[in-house]
Amino acid sequence: MSNKKAILVYTFMLVIPYILSLALIGIAYNALVLHSASLWRTAVGSCVGACIMLAVKITVERPLEIILNFVNNRFLRFLVNSFWITQSKRKIISNLIVDFVLSGIATWGIRQLFTHGQILGNLLGIVLGLMFVFALIGAYLEFDLLSVDGAD
Repeated sequence: MSNKKAILVYTFMLVIPYILSLALIGIAYNALVLHSASLWRTAVGSCVGACIMLAVKITVERPLEIILNFVNNRFLRFLVNSFWITQSKRKIISNLIVDFVLSGIATWGIRQLFTHGQILGNLLGIVLGLMFVFALIGAYLEFDLLSVDGAD
């Protein structure tokens, strides 16, 4: 796989869905919690969001391993390794911290960008639809490489 194609697959299957997952955390938290604007409640939402993101990252371990086998670019290898968390406890802890901060930013950002009516309305469905579309595009770009049947 060329570095260009690896970057496209990585972007469509991991980076964009990761950002949209953070948006989903922010939307869901702001929709469920009545007074979500307090710092304490945002921190609790960030903690839950970080745990959810850790679970999501565990599910993408195999595609990351496959992409890593075909990538020579150092920067891209660094990006792929940043999502690959089963290597060490230090990586798990650092990923939890980063996801905690990003979940807090997403919760705050969604609250600032959208009204409560928009958050309770169609926003969740729109973000889920976008996540599905971008994951499909990423899978289409390199289906043969990422298929389970072709893996060793």
